Amino acid sequence: MVERSRPGQANQSGQVLGCAVSDKIQIAVLDVESGKLRDCEFLTFVSPHEVLSAFVERPRPRGIGTAEWLAFGTGHIGWRPADYWIHEAPFHPTGPADEFPFYFGPFQSAGSPTLAAIVLLIALRRRWPDLPAAETTPLEYYAHLARTADSHQLDARVARIAGWLGVELPPALGKAEWEAAMSAYATWMGLRGDWSIDLFRLQRRGGMCTKYIMEQGRTVEESWYDPPLSYERLIFPAGPVSFFWPPDERAKTWINEGSTV
Repeated sequence: MVERSRPGQANQSGQVLGCAVSDKIQIAVLDVESGKLRDCEFLTFVSPHEVLSAFVERPRPRGIGTAEWLAFGTGHIGWRPADYWIHEAPFHPTGPADEFPFYFGPFQSAGSPTLAAIVLLIALRRRWPDLPAAETTPLEYYAHLARTADSHQLDARVARIAGWLGVELPPALGKAEWEAAMSAYATWMGLRGDWSIDLFRLQRRGGMCTKYIMEQGRTVEESWYDPPLSYERLIFPAGPVSFFWPPDERAKTWINEGSTV
């Protein structure tokens, strides 16, 4: 049985993995010793099989976080309670169109990166059935933690994550490596119990949805109110996962730990 959240386990020694998928699979490996982060290593693979082969002889990781979707909703156009939470956050990342100037919800989950992440988690859990896993959202984490919507400069984002991790990172860190590092960091903080909010335990409520369409060469925003649906559930293709979020005042009115999803 895989538990979504097992706070405190990363105070032990071991490795916490972060994953970002593009044309390759980028893995960030955090080495934790007695609850202290010692190093961050980056590895690049071309397939889930390569990742499994590289880690199969190692001890089970303390957990893995991926910047791709690991859970899907049965509600209106696939929006999940976690998506409303992120959509209504005080800060949103801005930047080039290829980095999503606003949170797209389920519209950014389509394609082979999501499938590759799910396949990877299924393969890893065949080796370690109790492997804790988390979905992550690096740009939204950055905006929330840095209290800024400015995500244009990758160098600034790299400097921030290096400071949060407390380790030196390679100077020429790419976007995928940064996303993997943020994913590993978020997973580590969640497993430690420092990020105690799990967005996959949010109580379902209504909220605003947004989608973006192209009209005559320009991006047009469409928004609408989505009422709460009593029948909505979450589906976890690779088994239960968490969606850790940093401390947030909104938790006082949003969180319902007793709800089931």
